[in-house]
Amino acid sequence: MKPTLRKLTTLRIAGRTTLAFAGLLLLPLVAVAQIGARAPGAGDNNSADTYPSDVASVWMDLLYDVIKSEGTPPPPASRIYGITTVALYESIVSGTEQNKSLVGQLNDLDELPELRHKKSHWPTVANAALAQTIRGIFTSLKPENLDAINGLEAGFNAQFQGEKNYDRSVAYGKDVADAVLAWAATDGFAEFNNCAYVPNPVPGAWEPTPPGFNQAPLQPCWGRIRPMVLT
Repeated sequence: MKPTLRKLTTLRIAGRTTLAFAGLLLLPLVAVAQIGARAPGAGDNNSADTYPSDVASVWMDLLYDVIKSEGTPPPPASRIYGITTVALYESIVSGTEQNKSLVGQLNDLDELPELRHKKSHWPTVANAALAQTIRGIFTSLKPENLDAINGLEAGFNAQFQGEKNYDRSVAYGKDVADAVLAWAATDGFAEFNNCAYVPNPVPGAWEPTPPGFNQAPLQPCWGRIRPMVLT
């Protein structure tokens, strides 16, 4: 029986150990082979649509665990999820049959690297894009979380490195991730994250409440960060 994706990674980030991706190495060979394999009957069709979503699913499970381990508050966490999934989508959209890039649709996302070679190994592209984006989107990471990210990336690479077009697939995934991170760096997060706030002593304004009586609200300047879609 094939294990669940969360068991697949066996990632325990909260300090209790384990090598990222170690669980995958313990799976039956048949289960391992299914990761990154194309759908039966795909033939010579190199569309990204012919591959399963395993790589993306495992990475998003890991991202969830990292966000939880880092204690990331909800607003920054939503930004991390959004930017990471933009990078994932843009890394493979050129390999799909009908989907369109988000360039020109998301605010200030005006340009991304062009795909020069249609024949790419799309799970490798996705793996490279996700690893690069997740490493870059956090302002800091606990050592065990960084090890988990690097370990998952290396585990997939070890499986995919025999595929045709492996090297250029890695390079393209990283190029897209770097471009998305550069776009994300202009959204105002660095300036407005946890900005200073002086309570306004007027009726109806924010004020400390029990039980914690925190002296500042959560992300008081969040509305000044560039939204992805709204204008």
